[in-house]
Amino acid sequence: MGIAYDRKLAKMLTRGRKINLDQLKTLEEQARSSNSTFSTMIMKTGLLQERELLSWAALESEIPPLDLSRVKPTFEILKLIDKNAALKYLAFPISKINDILTVATVDPWEPAFRENLEILTHCHIHPVLATENGIRQAIEEKYAAVQPPTEAAPAEGKEAEESPEAVAAALRQMAATDFSQIVGESMESYDDGEEEKASIDDPEDRGIIRMANKIIVDAYQQGVSDIHIEPYHGREATVIRFRADGDCYVYQKVPNQIKRALISRLKLMAGLDIAERRLPQDGKIGFKKFYKKLDIELRVATIPTVGHNEDAVLRILASSKPMPIDNMGFSERNLREFKKIVALPYGLILVVGPTGSGKTTTLHSALGFINTPDIKIWTAEDPVEITQKGLRQVQVQSKIGYTFARAMRAFLRADPDVIMVGEMRDHETAAMGIEASLTGHLVLSTLHTNSAPETIVRLIDMGLDPFNFGDALLGVLAQRLTKRLCSDCKQAHPLPVEEYNELVEDFGKESYEGKGPAYTEGLEIKQAAGCPKCNSTGYRGRLGIHELLLNSDRIKTLIQSRAKVDELRETATAEGMTTLKQDGILKVFQGSTDLKMVRAVCIK
Repeated sequence: MGIAYDRKLAKMLTRGRKINLDQLKTLEEQARSSNSTFSTMIMKTGLLQERELLSWAALESEIPPLDLSRVKPTFEILKLIDKNAALKYLAFPISKINDILTVATVDPWEPAFRENLEILTHCHIHPVLATENGIRQAIEEKYAAVQPPTEAAPAEGKEAEESPEAVAAALRQMAATDFSQIVGESMESYDDGEEEKASIDDPEDRGIIRMANKIIVDAYQQGVSDIHIEPYHGREATVIRFRADGDCYVYQKVPNQIKRALISRLKLMAGLDIAERRLPQDGKIGFKKFYKKLDIELRVATIPTVGHNEDAVLRILASSKPMPIDNMGFSERNLREFKKIVALPYGLILVVGPTGSGKTTTLHSALGFINTPDIKIWTAEDPVEITQKGLRQVQVQSKIGYTFARAMRAFLRADPDVIMVGEMRDHETAAMGIEASLTGHLVLSTLHTNSAPETIVRLIDMGLDPFNFGDALLGVLAQRLTKRLCSDCKQAHPLPVEEYNELVEDFGKESYEGKGPAYTEGLEIKQAAGCPKCNSTGYRGRLGIHELLLNSDRIKTLIQSRAKVDELRETATAEGMTTLKQDGILKVFQGSTDLKMVRAVCIK
């Protein structure tokens, strides 16, 4: 029996003058000191017997009491709630008419009681009242008396594992149920107090386990990067959205009644506190532990939202193998120059861009290019998403003070040749990276900035010494991911001179010559069409566009004189740098993407 039951009981007894306020206070203090419940103390002190409590509960709830000794349920009824679940919920199944299951309970006010049993049985629950001793006795006697039919045991050494088809069927059945008739007022009366904390949903129900697994399996099979679980207030359905190729779409809407159980299940899988719903949490799921057919990892973040709800976002972590640097989609100039600076023995290389732009993938491709037995490489990452043999990789733990800066200090005592730091978040980490690069180490890191020239100004504004920074820097690679045209359905499109001029104008007339194709009558570009493989969108997969600023004598002078962004950009482009938009336009001419997608991810 929970807090809700005890509160209702206290109100009933004081209102009915069975106890006075002084007795109430004494009983509550005794319950707290003995780690017991108010209802237990009522019976222990002899103020009321169990059957008297049952009568008061029936009067307050207008739910009829029942003597379970006279009940004779069939095996078909008992198998709807197995013995372990019956003991866990103190619930005894009695009869079933159509999809309405009558269940005996001690505490009809427990908010999670009806919800969990409806998920477990796929039935509407109609409660009746019984004493706790009566329910426990009925469970022990009735389950033992009604034996299930004998079934062949699984072959030795084999596990009974649910097929994907069974999982899909369970999800469809749950989604098709008319939960609006079951939710009732109890779900709408949830508040954010101790009563709700005491009624945290148990996530181990079979239907929820199936649903959570099916969502993750479908997301992986559809090439999804992120899963968004979005509950709403009241009776509105919980929306599950997938993000693929940078865009979100609705995957499924599930009954609002099971939102807490689904979030709790995901939190349990990620090792989070299911009772804490007021603060954000983050963790990681090793999915093979829960579904042996799929070995992937997911990063989980939960965030409290309005209406006492809680969102969850799951990111499917990248493949554990690095992508070859030649397959990264670099232009000829960018690939050649990036390989050159990555192969240098010391200096600082930065890869910049927004979250989800592929910075970590690029860093690991660079490390894969130079990863040989004669080079010692240390990495500090948060989290470690890609692993490579030959790298010594460290997961930073900010909560215990193991930061990027602290990891780097440790690396410098461990005889490194190359250091990769996941992110330069602060002055200390950036200053240590410059110091390490000036003392004979190659340092690679990332930063959240919009372009290569802006990165230089940002770091100087953080308080770095511009002279040391100018000496240490080898180059800054800014990047974005844009949608790639579907290779199965993209169509050739004759390029009218007006559209050609528009592309040249976006590129910049003064710098276009010699970089893009000259106009001819037969010039074509590719455009989106749509087919079943790309979900009729015309786009499938993503493509990197890049902006590589190389340090030179002129750039170094500008850094040390604290030049503005525009001065750095003009000098870099004069020395051969193509901006993000220019690189994207060149890839439009190559038939890899279109101008609409390029404009969607970059400005200059």
